[in-house]
Amino acid sequence: MLYRIHAGRPEVFWVKRSLRVPFMAGFHAFPGGSVEKNEAPIEGGPAGEPPTAVGAALRELMEEAAVKLPAAALSPIGHWITPPFSPIRFDTRFYLAECPADQTPHVTPGELESGAWIEPAAALEQWERGAILAAPPTIHLLRSCASSADPNRWTEAALAIPQASGGEVHRIEMRRGIVLVPLRTPTLPPATHTNCYVVGGSRPAVVDPGAHDEAEQRVLEGVLAQLSREGKKPSRILLTHHHPDHVGGAVALAKALGVPICATRETRDAIAPAIPVDEIVADHQRFDVGDGHAPLEALLTPGHAHGHLCFLTENALLSGDLILGMGTTVVDPPDGDMGAYMTSLEKLASRKLGALFPGHGPVLADSLAKIHEYQAHRFERENQILDALAGGAKSPAEIVTSVYTDVPEAMHAFAARSVLAHLQWLLTKGAVRRDGERWART
Repeated sequence: MLYRIHAGRPEVFWVKRSLRVPFMAGFHAFPGGSVEKNEAPIEGGPAGEPPTAVGAALRELMEEAAVKLPAAALSPIGHWITPPFSPIRFDTRFYLAECPADQTPHVTPGELESGAWIEPAAALEQWERGAILAAPPTIHLLRSCASSADPNRWTEAALAIPQASGGEVHRIEMRRGIVLVPLRTPTLPPATHTNCYVVGGSRPAVVDPGAHDEAEQRVLEGVLAQLSREGKKPSRILLTHHHPDHVGGAVALAKALGVPICATRETRDAIAPAIPVDEIVADHQRFDVGDGHAPLEALLTPGHAHGHLCFLTENALLSGDLILGMGTTVVDPPDGDMGAYMTSLEKLASRKLGALFPGHGPVLADSLAKIHEYQAHRFERENQILDALAGGAKSPAEIVTSVYTDVPEAMHAFAARSVLAHLQWLLTKGAVRRDGERWART
């Protein structure tokens, strides 16, 4: 993290990552990157720091911001590890350095979209009003810098929490008022966790409290207790759909918090009597989640599951399993319906959307881009299925062998279910016909 003293006030140099990069696209961060395979170790850096990490920091600073520094200029201000909900994880070290007066950092468009000097408090203000996305280490470092006008005090503030020394991150707030708590669940690969969200101000809603796992529920309860001490006491539990990795923890949490469980009628019927639903949620219903935060709007979006809900707050979309942060959604009949799924994607595409907060995988900066990607993928699969039928395939299994060459064999059974959903949708459009278990183009 570069800083300078400008007009008597400290500023930091931050960058916005391009929407085209595979990790944290569109997020604001500080210049940096990965240790390369043959990274040259640099001696003379801070004591105890890996020489290759020092080398990578200096190289990335030069490549991304056009600033050249000696190793001795770096001061360690954190060692953060990406939480396991993300398919791409990093063991990241952060350094602080004053920018030499004779050098002017600038960004060459590519992996980065822009770069600028900014006072830490002004950067935090942008995050507080929901104008930007940033990862927890970035927000913590900005807060550490904003705590004092003396950069000599920033290091102590930056290292004051256990997460800055490799501790596990349970509370992830990439946008103000939307807290992500990744909970380990028995879900479909490549995912290993279900994303629970706590959304709102003084009366937040808990969306999808994960599976029935006592250890993971303790993690969630710990985050909720911390939020309650900050004046944010949960008012209800909202369920996107009925699958166990999203709803298994609902009963115990509702009892512990003394709040109602809310879901669609279809979800209620699917999980009764094991999980009693107290309130039925309707399409476009709005929930007051407390002072200082926009209401949470429920959007009926079936397709992955009957009665599936997404939630919209301002322009941020909580997509449940309709849209994922990695891979594609399984549409498994009869609960899954490809025609309904495509209609739901179109419904969302008509709204003004910003960041995507999915049920599994990392947060993404551009919901609409992901929706359009999903739509294009499904239409491509549809054409591939029609071509496979024209080539002689007669069953979902035969179509999978022909079409899903990019999918591991272990996932072929799930792929066959998606093929069946496509075929049923094509049948309603008159593009295919069915004779028992045999399918053909019309």
